[in-house]
Amino acid sequence: MIKQTQTKMFDFSDVGLDFCSGSKVLFPAVFKKFLATGYNQKSGATVSITGNQVTLNFGVSHGYAADRVLKVIATGGYSKEVYIDSVTDQTVTFTDSSTSALSGTITTYIAPLGWSLLYEDSSVHLYKMKNLSEQDVYVRFVFQLNAGYVSSVGVCVGMSADTTTGTITDTATNTLHATAITPQTGFQFVLCQLATTQYNNYTYSEGYNYFGKGLIIGSIYHLAILNNGYYSNTCMGQINAILPCSTLYSDLDNLKSQMVVFGYNATNVSSTAFNSYPLVAQAIYLGNLSLVSRKNGNNYVLEQATSNFGLNSYYSNNIDSFNTTACSPMPLIEASTSQHLGYVYGAYTVNYFNANILDLSSSANNPAITTDIDFNNKIALQMASSGSLAGSAFIAVPLEEIKIVS
Repeated sequence: MIKQTQTKMFDFSDVGLDFCSGSKVLFPAVFKKFLATGYNQKSGATVSITGNQVTLNFGVSHGYAADRVLKVIATGGYSKEVYIDSVTDQTVTFTDSSTSALSGTITTYIAPLGWSLLYEDSSVHLYKMKNLSEQDVYVRFVFQLNAGYVSSVGVCVGMSADTTTGTITDTATNTLHATAITPQTGFQFVLCQLATTQYNNYTYSEGYNYFGKGLIIGSIYHLAILNNGYYSNTCMGQINAILPCSTLYSDLDNLKSQMVVFGYNATNVSSTAFNSYPLVAQAIYLGNLSLVSRKNGNNYVLEQATSNFGLNSYYSNNIDSFNTTACSPMPLIEASTSQHLGYVYGAYTVNYFNANILDLSSSANNPAITTDIDFNNKIALQMASSGSLAGSAFIAVPLEEIKIVS
């Protein structure tokens, strides 16, 4: 079966990315690679084809990993994004039933999400992505250039922009970073909440003992960055994301983008972004509306694993015996009124009961990769905590198409 290539996954450790949550000096180049340009370009592979199985042999170590999407271009006319089924040190195997043009000089690189980079300077990138209605949505990232400040990225998402100045012109959104040239106190992406120069240029392996794992999942329609955000190995999982949604009243100006932004309320960017665990500081915005995604009355915007979900984390043996856990669509609720607005696409609440949840409290295990029982698609599981395993929220981000395109 030919696997989908719309939604892509990247690892912080990938050759060509190789960064950690604290290496803020690397963020502008890294974001550009996974969003727009791709990375780890190779040239000169030879090809062998058996049925619909295609193997590229590079003759040297290529650094690619299984489950990435590879852009393959050949001078014979072949130009496709393909899902990497498996790798050896020098070979890559993928599935394709139409390979007549795969000849001549072959060039490969890890395919980006497909966002368009419209403006770039030292601290600001302006990109264009799409919502599920295929409307253009503009995303402005403001990178931290102060070497001793927090590893944060200001983010503004709007329906209009000035590509000459690199600013968001939509006033019906959270405009904190619409024109700013450095991250401001308030809502933003935070990857490491500590202000320090220590990790600024750290590679993935240099930062691993402090930050553990990190994954990026996204498409032209969405982005989720799953990481651990502090120099501690327990209960520090984070989610920074831009996800599509379906809402009531989508004709209202502040709801038109149909894109929800997950980030953190940073009370200080020059010392410590927030003096708490990530789940406590998590914030969600749709346009200029502050939202929550929960059903109970706690103080956190994400739903914790509690008895509200049920009396067990798994289906009963009457349904299956494989310890299968269900997920729920993430509701969007206006924070000021607790009124329901809609649902998120691309990420789901995992229905764990806190008495027997999956232990992802260590940054070496968070995020984790699992699979769905029906289609064997990979799913990233991210734990966000309020300080203990029992007081955690669990988010599932599947590696599958977020929009079925005919």
